[in-house]
Amino acid sequence: MFACFSWNPEQRPDLSLTRGYLGGAPVYRLEVCGAPRRVKRRVKRSVAELAKRGVRRFVADGDWPESWHGGLRRIDDRQLRRALLPQLLTAVCRAQSLPLPQAAVLLSAPSPSPEVWQAAELLARRSRYLLLELPDSAALQDMLRRRYGLSALTRQDRAPLLQVCFGEPSLPVPALLLGEDSFQRQKVEYAVSPDWQARLSPSAVTPPLLAALWESGALPAEEIRVASIASNA
Repeated sequence: MFACFSWNPEQRPDLSLTRGYLGGAPVYRLEVCGAPRRVKRRVKRSVAELAKRGVRRFVADGDWPESWHGGLRRIDDRQLRRALLPQLLTAVCRAQSLPLPQAAVLLSAPSPSPEVWQAAELLARRSRYLLLELPDSAALQDMLRRRYGLSALTRQDRAPLLQVCFGEPSLPVPALLLGEDSFQRQKVEYAVSPDWQARLSPSAVTPPLLAALWESGALPAEEIRVASIASNA
C-alpha cells in the first residue's frame, strides 16, 4: 500500500487523512493545508501513523518538505522506466532521429546488476555495436559474445551515437537516463490505455502515480505507453 500526500501552504491550517482506492489499488490520502510551523507536528504524527499501518511508500506534490517523509520512501518512476526500456529506447531514437540498427550504443553502469544485463541484451538485439563501461563485466561480455556474437568494444573502436546510463552520462551525445536521479534529470511523459483513462482522473496520470500503481500490481505495464522523453544531448 502507498499514500498520496498533498500540501497547500496558502490555505488555513487543516489536515485530513483518509483511506480509499485509486485505480483499484488501496491508498491513503494525506491532505495538508497551512504554513509548516502551524502543521508540521500534526503531519509527522499522521505519517508515523501511516507507517504503523504498513505504508512504506508515498507519492507527493513536488514541494512536499523532505523533513515530513518520516522514513517513508518517495516513489519516482525509475523502476517503471527500466520496465519500459524497449519503449523508451524507441522514443529517444525517434526524438533524436538516431539510426539504432546501424549505430553504436554505450551502456554504462556502476555495477553489472540484473537490470543492466537485461538492458545489454535489449541493446545487443537492437543496435549494431554495443560498448560497455562498467566494472566486473567479464561475465556479461562473455554472454554477449556467445549469444549475440558481440565482441568487447571501446570508444576508440566505435563512436557511440547514444548512451544508456545507469549512472552519470560521460559523453556529449544523446542519453537515456536510468539511474537514481533520472526522474529529476530527464522528464518522461506517459499515457495509459483508453480503459485506464476512464478509470483515472487526468491529474492521476503522472509518472509517480503510474509508477505507484504499477509497483502495487494494479496497473499492468502493458497498459502504459511512453508518450515523450526529454532530450539530454
